[in-house]
Amino acid sequence: MGNLYSHFRNGTRQVDNVEYWHGATLVNSKKQGDEWGLTLGPYINSQNMIVGDDMFRHEYGHTLQSKLHGPLYISHVGVPNFIGATLDQLGLHSHDNEWSEIQANKMSYKYLMKRDPESLNEKLGGQPWSDEYRLTYVVDWYFAMFPPSYLSLLNF
Repeated sequence: MGNLYSHFRNGTRQVDNVEYWHGATLVNSKKQGDEWGLTLGPYINSQNMIVGDDMFRHEYGHTLQSKLHGPLYISHVGVPNFIGATLDQLGLHSHDNEWSEIQANKMSYKYLMKRDPESLNEKLGGQPWSDEYRLTYVVDWYFAMFPPSYLSLLNF
């Protein structure tokens, strides 16, 4: 699905650059406006994203989630995230507080600590993990409505 969406964006001239990092393909457009990302499998479709920046790290966590969930990623993570993002736009919920968003942060952080710790070390030219991308879970009404799947509990 990620490949198909990425090719659609490219075919409709919505892509300015493509980069590859640790198994993920960043398919990016550089336009005026906000930075955003949509991850489907190993494809991170985005606008104004740079490999290594905070949002890229977060979206990379979704690629790791996709590996964990396999074909169930869309139903276990994608659909609840879409609902949560819609509720966030309506001011009814914070998308950043969803378990799947926090899990993506945690998975990316753990990956970087293990495989690329220099990227988190300012003294070595890296960028420390941003507090904007929380690493602790929030248990609220949304958590009760869309609880983590059993697969997610393997990496909770």
